[in-house]
Amino acid sequence: MHAKTDVMPRVLLQRAQFLTLQRPRGLCVQVRRGTLWVTVDGQPEDIELGPGQHHCFSSAAPAVLGTLGGAAEFSAGVACTRPTYSAVHAFIGFARRRLALLPGRAGRAPA
Repeated sequence: MHAKTDVMPRVLLQRAQFLTLQRPRGLCVQVRRGTLWVTVDGQPEDIELGPGQHHCFSSAAPAVLGTLGGAAEFSAGVACTRPTYSAVHAFIGFARRRLALLPGRAGRAPA
């Protein structure tokens, strides 16, 4: 990512698995492998990200992340100011409970 990030957990999103971000402002995602599909409420076009590409959310509008064709691995981190930390911590908590975090990447193994 071009922006400095403070938290960079890696998440593996399986085929046909979706993740809803309620208030993603300030969160950046960067694709490591696979293809990530992003749709943001109120935006006329979806975003397709391949390996090495990233997207930083500038709006608090809910967003949905999904995959195209198979599993996708991506990192997520904060690229803005302190108020956005709550969105990232909520995302990390959800990811730890619902998705397969890759071992050793986020500091703790999933519960």
